[in-house]
Amino acid sequence: MLQKIKVSFFLVLLTFPSFPQGSKVNTDSLLNTIKRYSTENPEITAISCNRLFLLVKQNPNDSLRALYHLAMSEYKSGLGITGKALGHVDSAISISQSKRNQPLYINALLQKSALLQQSGNYSEAVKVNEKARLIALKEKNKRLLVQSLLQLGDIYKEIGQYNDALSKKAEALTIAKKFGVSIAECHQSIGSTHWNFGNYQEALKSYFEGLIAAEKDTDTLRIIQLLKNIGLTYREIGNFDKATSHLNKALQLAEKNKLNEELGDILNIMGGVYLKYSQLAKAIEYYKQSLNIREALGHKQSSINTLNNIAKAYLLLKNKAESIISLNNALELSKEIGDPLAEASIHNELGNTYLSLEDYPEALRRYLLALKIRQSYGKDEDIARTMVNIALVYRRLGLFRNAQKYMNEAKGLVENLNVKPDLNVYIYQNLGNVYYDQKQYTNAINAYQKALELSEKKGDDLQVTRVLKNIAQTYLDLNKPSKARNTITQAIKIALRNSQNQVIADLYNTLGNIERQDNNLDLALTHYNTAKKKYKQNLNADGEALCLRKIGDIYSLQGKYKDAKTNINQSIRIGKSVGNPYLVLLGTLTLSEVEKAQGRFQNALTLYQRYVYLKDSIENAKRNEANIDAHINL
Repeated sequence: MLQKIKVSFFLVLLTFPSFPQGSKVNTDSLLNTIKRYSTENPEITAISCNRLFLLVKQNPNDSLRALYHLAMSEYKSGLGITGKALGHVDSAISISQSKRNQPLYINALLQKSALLQQSGNYSEAVKVNEKARLIALKEKNKRLLVQSLLQLGDIYKEIGQYNDALSKKAEALTIAKKFGVSIAECHQSIGSTHWNFGNYQEALKSYFEGLIAAEKDTDTLRIIQLLKNIGLTYREIGNFDKATSHLNKALQLAEKNKLNEELGDILNIMGGVYLKYSQLAKAIEYYKQSLNIREALGHKQSSINTLNNIAKAYLLLKNKAESIISLNNALELSKEIGDPLAEASIHNELGNTYLSLEDYPEALRRYLLALKIRQSYGKDEDIARTMVNIALVYRRLGLFRNAQKYMNEAKGLVENLNVKPDLNVYIYQNLGNVYYDQKQYTNAINAYQKALELSEKKGDDLQVTRVLKNIAQTYLDLNKPSKARNTITQAIKIALRNSQNQVIADLYNTLGNIERQDNNLDLALTHYNTAKKKYKQNLNADGEALCLRKIGDIYSLQGKYKDAKTNINQSIRIGKSVGNPYLVLLGTLTLSEVEKAQGRFQNALTLYQRYVYLKDSIENAKRNEANIDAHINL
């Protein structure tokens, strides 16, 4: 979904000439309602804008008229109609400039910069922001000067310029500390930049510094927001206890202060923490509590988000019916609020759902619906993402020419745009996968290397490890185990540094494959056991079962047939319990090989016939081990 960038233009109310008392109260109330509901519920926003228009007619005040245009800009932006939003903000700029209302003028410029950023016009966004910053500097308005620098940092963050983003935000923090304004906000913003680039330890450091500043100012709302940030960061680095501890503190504060909007948000985040750790029933419980609050508040956009999350949890529970019901409810809500981009996003999510269920025709239909909407309303980068998803369906169907066509079209759409690096990484990574499937290994490595270069430039260690894993696998298929080993070892060092346990498990699994192919059986066994232990710690039963089968295979090669069968049978039992037929299929085949190695040919034949039966009963039965790993990671 197109990101809606909120701009707080209400700070300038503090510096306006006084309105009549009743008018002032009504104006503040209406502006706050518009701010809260601009992306959540356009019906409420429209009513508030109409009431504000009536106030303008009753009180022909230029400042109020400019505020009306800024409010309408928020409303149109919330609907995704950026052109009309820009028209209104330009009217506000014109009025405030002619009346020399500098605080309002600066704020209107900042709102225009945010809209330009939202539409992907980053160079113009920077120019407008610079203009606002210079005026704030001249007027000695420290609060708006800090805001302009933080916003400029966010623009740089969005286009992947990590150092520039941090530089501008550090400049904002220096000013904030000198004049005692917005200190906690600056620390929070710096933390979000570190977080965005995967630098979680630095993010935590900034968030905790912000928390100290917010507590000093007794800024309850900021304290809650920072506790949420800290909880999310601990979730990312795999510290479940600290994640839930900080989120529970935020929950208690929100309940105590009756901040229902924050309460709904925290419960939604808590659901995400439990989802990450595969406690799916608990995740759904939190998501549903969040949904109840958000529906009661009339927050339709947030309700869509929570419904999407509920759908993901049900899908992981293999309850596809409930998953699709949740997504269809979200789709109805998006139509209610008239947000075509939200509608496109849900079609895209439905496509992901049907893709994971291997219903390729329906997945393709949903992606094409999303593409049609995005071609009318979205940015080129959103269109490109959907094209990549369409390519993924064709890849699954083995239609590599079609997959490559859509992948190259996506690449062509964004190669001349100053887009965030992660989109180009996504494209090159998947283009490499298409080449890999066609055994065009040199082309695959070239695409992966491009993805690696962009990931390293962004400083995204998690993505770097994923790309390195693909490169290692490709070297292995080229029968270059030494290069594969060096590549995967590099990835493991990065993953260990960031405590990414799930990634560490995947990497040791791949390292086991490398040593297995290079006939270093004892080393392979060690690495598979390490991977199995990590998968078990992360409650990843599929990964644990995958390693158990491979361990059994090694024991068979070493003549330890009893140990081999114990591990393989355990793998099959897990496969049955989690409903993964591919684990049962491959486990049965491996058991057949063990019986054959022992000279028990009748048993081997019986198991092989069982394998053929299972294979025939599974759609797309040609899936190989690499596809099994992909299935686990979906």
